[in-house]
Amino acid sequence: MTLLARLSSVVNGMFWLVRAGGLRDRLQCLDELGRRLRRLERQLDTLEGSAGQALRDIREAVQEARQHATQAGWAQAGDLRAFEKRVSSQNGEDGILEEILHRVGAGNSFFVEFGVETGVECNCAWLAREKGWHGLFLEAEETLFRSLVGRYQDRPGVRCLQAKVTSANIEALLEASSVPPEFAVLSIDIDGNDYWVWAAIKRWRPRIVVIEYNASHPPPKNG
Repeated sequence: MTLLARLSSVVNGMFWLVRAGGLRDRLQCLDELGRRLRRLERQLDTLEGSAGQALRDIREAVQEARQHATQAGWAQAGDLRAFEKRVSSQNGEDGILEEILHRVGAGNSFFVEFGVETGVECNCAWLAREKGWHGLFLEAEETLFRSLVGRYQDRPGVRCLQAKVTSANIEALLEASSVPPEFAVLSIDIDGNDYWVWAAIKRWRPRIVVIEYNASHPPPKNG
């Protein structure tokens, strides 16, 4: 309870006691004071809300300025974090991938990605839908796969294959899907033995490889 609220409560208590003693007419000025205190308290509450929003706006502006300054420093150093941009990726991978492709070239503009779920949010969705790339999406779960097929049925250059990718079958899957021996982007996100699947790929040489990992777990716990 604020100081003014406590003061208002005391004044109102005085009103009750005085009225009980028949002295109401003598305290009209105090009654008016009580009303003014209540109006003032409402005005202060409104002001506090406005000031709070203003402070939040200032804090957000400072954070944004700090972020821009940091990104500018990264850009000068060639740090890829300066190019983060999210279109269809989970975080800023779209912008980072675009910058890497700018630096090393795209080659044949063909991608392979597995563990894409419905294909709405994944690393190569931007390449497939915005850049017109050809490629291969692989997803094991049947319901997710049906949604994936529906999403990319208007992209004849994008093939969707239902399969559980392992280190034992990855090369057979690539061969069956006629993936070029040297293609541009490989993205692996299967929340498990990602590294071992990558290590099992011998006959294909992607220009860029994206592998998800959980930075909160040390290597022995990342599978």
